[in-house]
Amino acid sequence: MDTEKLFISDGAIEKLGYSYFVDVEYDDYNSIANWNETVELEDGLFLERDDMDNYNIRTDDEDDCSFEDIEELRNKIQLDYYSSFFNMKAICEKANVNYTTYRSWKQKGLSERKIISLLKEMKNITNDIQIAE
Repeated sequence: MDTEKLFISDGAIEKLGYSYFVDVEYDDYNSIANWNETVELEDGLFLERDDMDNYNIRTDDEDDCSFEDIEELRNKIQLDYYSSFFNMKAICEKANVNYTTYRSWKQKGLSERKIISLLKEMKNITNDIQIAE
């Protein structure tokens, strides 16, 4: 199992938006950067590869030093997208997540465990839907 990760900075997310990173994969950068080298990407972002073989994508702002794992970022994107199709009060109740906590998650954050719990509950509900013939 690979332990290498891809991290996206908050500044990069702010600059290009969540949707830009939906299909970004760790493997997309295997041949681009060497260890401890910074490479400018076509979109104006910078790629760094550390000695743990992780990739960090960031802006050129020296204060842009807060990063998020791409897998956790994808879960947030999915939650943001799919929540518009569900009664989130009911989903929160089934997932044992306080609805007030969910409503403020974009400003205050939400633990990865809670995000996954909400996504699983949405998936369970869609699996229960059967088409009448």
